[in-house]
Amino acid sequence: MKNLLFLMIAFAAFSFTACDEDDETPMEETTGALELNFTLKYQDAPLVYFDDYYYEDSLLMGVSRVNMFFSNFFADDQLVKDVFFADFNEVSTSDLAAEGITLRIDDLPTGSYSNLSFGVGVPEDMNEKEPADFPADHPLSRVSEYWAGWSSYIFAKYEGNLDLTDDGTRETGFTFHTGGEGMYRNLSYDRPFTIDEDELTEIRFEIELKEIFRLGPDEFLNLREIQGAHNEGDIDVMSSLSDNYSNAIRLRE
Repeated sequence: MKNLLFLMIAFAAFSFTACDEDDETPMEETTGALELNFTLKYQDAPLVYFDDYYYEDSLLMGVSRVNMFFSNFFADDQLVKDVFFADFNEVSTSDLAAEGITLRIDDLPTGSYSNLSFGVGVPEDMNEKEPADFPADHPLSRVSEYWAGWSSYIFAKYEGNLDLTDDGTRETGFTFHTGGEGMYRNLSYDRPFTIDEDELTEIRFEIELKEIFRLGPDEFLNLREIQGAHNEGDIDVMSSLSDNYSNAIRLRE
C-alpha cells in the first residue's frame, strides 16, 4: 500500500511539472510583410527616361539615369532591412514609370508601428568596405556604384542632357553623383501602420526629382552654368542635393 501511495504521489508531481513546462512554452511569433514602393516623378508626373521636360528658365532637359542606395530601414526601433539599391532604369518607360520600384520586407513581426525611417546613401560602417567584401547578390557588391579613388560608394546618380543652345536639341550632358563623407542622410516618417499575420501592408513614396535640385523657395541649381558634380571639389553641390531629400522624398497617401 505504501508503495502504491508513493507511486501515486510521484505521478501527480510529474504531471504537474509537465503541465507547468507546457504552460511556459513560448508562443510562435506571427509575422506579415511590408512593401515600400518608390515612384520617381517630375513635377508630379511619373518620370520617363528621355522624354522632354522643362527646367527653370524654360531649359529643355531629359533624364537618362536615376539610381540611389537606401539603407538602414527601421520600423520603430527594429531594423528590418540593411541596404536596398533602387535603379529606376527598371521602370523608365511610359508604361512602367507609374508603377515605381518596390522593396518587399518579409517576416516582420505583427503589431502596430508608428514610425518608418531609412537613410539615403550608404552609412559609414558599410561605406568603409568595398564591393569585394560582399557576396555577389548583395546590393553593395556593385563595382559600378563604387568610387575607388574616394574609397566610397556612389550614393546616388542623376544623369541626362540639356538644350543649352535653345534650338530644341538636348546636346549637353549633365552628371550629378553624390557620395563620400558627410553625404549620408537619414529620413524619418511618422506614419502609423499595422502588420497583420500573413498579410501584406504597403507604404508608398514619391521622389520629386526637381526638388532635389532646389536651392531656395524660388531658386533651383543653375544647370546652364553647372552640369555636374562628381569630384572632390563639388562637395557643396553634393551636400545641397543630399539636404533636399527630406522634401523630395514624400509619403504618398
